[in-house]
Amino acid sequence: MKIVKRWLAERAEVRADAALAERLARLADDPVRSLRDEVEEWAAEGRDRLALAGADETLAFRDLYAEANRWSRWAIVVGLAPREPAALLMPPSPRRFAALIGLSAVGVIATIFDPALAPTALSAALDAVRPAQIVVDATLLPTFEAAAAHLALAGSVWIHGAHPMAYRRVDEALAGLSAVRLAGRDRRPLAAADPCVAIVRADAAGRTRADHLDQGRVVMLAVELAGLLDVRRDDRLAVVEAGPTLESLLVPFAALARGAPCRFPGASPASLGEPTVLHLAGPLPIERPAATRLVLVEADAATRDPDLRPWALRCEGRAVRFEIGDRSVVLPTRATEIRS
Repeated sequence: MKIVKRWLAERAEVRADAALAERLARLADDPVRSLRDEVEEWAAEGRDRLALAGADETLAFRDLYAEANRWSRWAIVVGLAPREPAALLMPPSPRRFAALIGLSAVGVIATIFDPALAPTALSAALDAVRPAQIVVDATLLPTFEAAAAHLALAGSVWIHGAHPMAYRRVDEALAGLSAVRLAGRDRRPLAAADPCVAIVRADAAGRTRADHLDQGRVVMLAVELAGLLDVRRDDRLAVVEAGPTLESLLVPFAALARGAPCRFPGASPASLGEPTVLHLAGPLPIERPAATRLVLVEADAATRDPDLRPWALRCEGRAVRFEIGDRSVVLPTRATEIRS
């Protein structure tokens, strides 16, 4: 009997993997789907339901979409071209997620820098990326100023939030821009192979490294991540990020695709709430909440705790692998152009 059960389980796993490969192949061949299309659908379905929450701000689904559209128009106004990087030195928050969505919607590479980088490492990374526009959260202005003394580039610097210095405020610029759907020339064509999002951080050995995903792979993950990570419509996701990783940037898509909210507690354990799904990119700052049914942990930070479900994205040149438990899924490449 045990042999039959094991055989049935193995057959079910093979069928599930084949179905996933088929869905990913269809996404890879879809010439009309982009991430901004997904976000527009989520906004239309979610409307006034909570989408994102941080320590000091919340965004409903329609508010997230509106803020993303403002970021798109800001990128156009300041002259950012497709495939050009925009540097974001921001903590995990609804505003950083809206910036990622909005910048990528017009083909700009949302490049997120780890604020934990040493000043010389941060300045060297900025010089290597050479962004024409640098956005810094007001809470991280001292971090940027420490690195600015070593900078060789002359990019424009914008601060999000009140501050005592002479830099322009990006939040004030955003407030004056339209929040409606992009149209006409503003709705730029997006190529699946174009870079979409990047992070610059220190690896386990302390060396600075950059990880990135293209438009096509981000769309695949946005569509499939909820099922792969077992996130459901009635869940509440919280993301605890010790430093930016591709996993912590993309896991909110798993909640949003299901119409569920995602919370970024930041440095305040009290704002963790009562999540049913918890994503850890580092150690949990408080005791695990009683309501939590699923704890996702990035594989590089995993322990032997059987309650943790490790997962990871592995980028090896153009190849991208999604790993969860014992499963390893290769994300196919896309050669077609996305038009929407």
